[in-house]
Amino acid sequence: MDDREIYIVELHVPSGRKFRRWRFRDFSETSPGTYQAEYGKRKAAKRLRKAEKYGYRARMYRKRYGRSGTYRYRFMKAYPPENGKYRCVYCGKKIRPDKMTVDHVIPVDAAKTSKKAQRLIDRRYENGVNDLDNLVPCCYRCNQKKGSTYSRRWRIRARYGRKAGFWRFVHFVRLLLFLALLLAAVFFAHRFQVPLRQLFLPGALCPAVF
Repeated sequence: MDDREIYIVELHVPSGRKFRRWRFRDFSETSPGTYQAEYGKRKAAKRLRKAEKYGYRARMYRKRYGRSGTYRYRFMKAYPPENGKYRCVYCGKKIRPDKMTVDHVIPVDAAKTSKKAQRLIDRRYENGVNDLDNLVPCCYRCNQKKGSTYSRRWRIRARYGRKAGFWRFVHFVRLLLFLALLLAAVFFAHRFQVPLRQLFLPGALCPAVF
């Protein structure tokens, strides 16, 4: 039976409510108050109804949409750091392996509940949400900022941000924009006899240079 035929029933026990272990012997605790078990589709549906009957918050999804316990290890083994560091695909920042988070481009939470996310995964990733092509290195800040979203903007960054040449191009464009703005400021200051320092607000474009 492959992952497309295996379903996970995930239930959450509300605070203050007792988990009836003898009723759900085949469930394992994955985090405080959260339990999971794997079944075929028909039995999973029955277990889901039983969990709801006892007042637990429960959901059912294909195993290929659930988080793997080894995805970080597999990613780091397949993509070791270059010169001891990874590069965040979303902002370009270089990060040490112990500070790096492995992000699911299409997030696990979305994969569990969103038909759109599931269609994207089925179309693009043979091994589901934990496919290596759906995993990228990123910094903690970008991971928190992205959260459970997977808009086109984030997916484009994930696609091109893996390539060092992309960030060289980005830095080159930023340098050109900076130089263009600097030349425009010099021209404006000369044309209207305005001190160059006054053209820059505090904190903008290195005012200390002037």
